[in-house]
Amino acid sequence: KAERTADSFVQWQGRIVTQVAASWLLSCVFVRTLEDRGLLGQPRIAGPGALDSQKLFFELSPSLTERDYLLTVFRELSRFPAAKDLFDAQHSLLWKLSPSANAAKELLGLFRTPSADTPAFRFGQTSTRFLGDLYQDLSEAVRKRYALLQTPDFVESFILDRTLEPAIERFGLDDTTIIDPTCGSGHFLLGSFDRLFEHRQRHEPGIDVRQAAHKALDQVFGADINPYAVAIARFRLTLSYLDKAGFKKISDAPELPLHLVVADSLLHNPHQKQLDFENQDDASLDDWRSSDVFALEDEAAAKDVLHRQYAAVVGNPPYITVKDAKLRDRYRAMYPRSAAREYSLAAPFCERFFQLGRNRGYVGQITANSFMKRLFGEKLIQEYLPTVNLELIVNTSGAYIPGHGTPTVLLFGTHETPRNREVLSVLAKRGEPSTPSDPSKGEVWSSIESHWNELEFENDYISIANTERDKLAQHPWSLAGGGVAELKQLLEERASETLGDVTAAIGFS
Repeated sequence: KAERTADSFVQWQGRIVTQVAASWLLSCVFVRTLEDRGLLGQPRIAGPGALDSQKLFFELSPSLTERDYLLTVFRELSRFPAAKDLFDAQHSLLWKLSPSANAAKELLGLFRTPSADTPAFRFGQTSTRFLGDLYQDLSEAVRKRYALLQTPDFVESFILDRTLEPAIERFGLDDTTIIDPTCGSGHFLLGSFDRLFEHRQRHEPGIDVRQAAHKALDQVFGADINPYAVAIARFRLTLSYLDKAGFKKISDAPELPLHLVVADSLLHNPHQKQLDFENQDDASLDDWRSSDVFALEDEAAAKDVLHRQYAAVVGNPPYITVKDAKLRDRYRAMYPRSAAREYSLAAPFCERFFQLGRNRGYVGQITANSFMKRLFGEKLIQEYLPTVNLELIVNTSGAYIPGHGTPTVLLFGTHETPRNREVLSVLAKRGEPSTPSDPSKGEVWSSIESHWNELEFENDYISIANTERDKLAQHPWSLAGGGVAELKQLLEERASETLGDVTAAIGFS
């Protein structure tokens, strides 16, 4: 009735069960991470003393099972202010369904292999990137459905340099907020939090680190349609906060301003004509909103995050086409200037990113470049992008970006009408000669990083030029360097002339 999916009940049910199962596994990973980092007192799941905790539980409640034990552990943690958003019933799907007692026992056994005191799986490392890897690899079906993919550090840093940093300069630190509307496991959010915390310490010398961490975290927002991606992002930000604020125990930390929601950023959109929630039959909509089995999204929280605008908008939207016919048609109706034909999700998200920016707010995204050539991108190029202020286009199709099999482009701009007649463009000439051992040091990426703003720079891999905005309003785009665009234009202009005339005009004999 809510027209949220064309899937059959069985297909939908399978997706829900997979998400709940992932929540059980991830909740155990979260507890184990807290244990290995010394942020809990007595271990509950694994580590020295974990079996003593379980033994005491069964002495007090001999008729209960390992499933009840795990639920008790999660419930205990949900009472800590800083862990509430990680484990309570409002935020964690694990409370919707439970595995069997035997399955819960096997789950505990997994984390106690080869023994509870010396488990093989350890989670005490400083970096939480392993959680992002887990996010990608936990379920192949979910990974394909949501196009799960972590953004490499060097790409994230390049984008934040050209969005968050100038936003702070333009709007001031106190008035700068940032959102990733396709946040996944939170890589852009973590990088933003780190930078805002460092700015806060420089901006207010002598500020208490806990206050600085709290203020910085309060400026970071995110949304994703995948519940367990948001759970991981919340946990990673929580760990980062505890580290920055110097808390040794999670029980000592306050409630955190975690502005992360499970929501479809394309559907929760006050800036477009609403063809979903507001125009639904009230009775069927109320049923959907109040139903436990459908409540993967928090309606009020989604509005709080996605019905406002930000000083900076960043992200790596999914590049896939929409397989669900209901959603595909709804997106197409809501985004007539970008979701055309058999569109990639990258197209309507390109529009949505700019909508989420405040007036003159900065937008930066790494996205699929398929819209540049394929017919579905014609409307985006001709009808939407000319209405916003594109400032920089970086053709990264020749760069080696791990995990990104789809050729990409970086788009930067501000949410305002175009300010200049030209757009700075990094044009691609050739790809990497071989796969670099360190992708951030590859020939193409190094050229981009070092010379992106040097007009008329050229080497074997890229060239830097200004592209007339009028040309960027024409489909298809040509972002090839080395004179390719100029040759293409000349050929088009002189299509009626002979080949000899053209070659003579460009200096060939």
